[in-house]
Amino acid sequence: MHGIQTTLKRSSMDHTVLPATNAMPALPRKRSPDGAAYLLTYVCWQELTEKLDKMRFRLQLTSIDEQRSVIPQRQDTLRGLMQRARRLERELYRLERSRDSDDVDDALDAKIQELEFSLEDTKEQV
Repeated sequence: MHGIQTTLKRSSMDHTVLPATNAMPALPRKRSPDGAAYLLTYVCWQELTEKLDKMRFRLQLTSIDEQRSVIPQRQDTLRGLMQRARRLERELYRLERSRDSDDVDDALDAKIQELEFSLEDTKEQV
């Protein structure tokens, strides 16, 4: 091959050798005879691949010093979000346990729903 270097990787699921590219692996069609699920997965895969390519391009445009200053900030933000998610999960678990032992309480149910919404919001931010 002239100037094109290809690498191969092994698939852990079926022990076949796949090219290490952004190409989406073949999916089984058993789940969806009309191919709708396959098409949806393919579109999502394309969007993720495009996003990854854009991030790689932006990374090439920035200097190493800029990258070194941004990475710790983002790590701190991620740590804070993960800590908040763990705290919300613990609180949600505690409320679920108290709901099992108590009678029906609308205020408790409202608090649980509010915590579930906050937890989902936090997970989306991650």
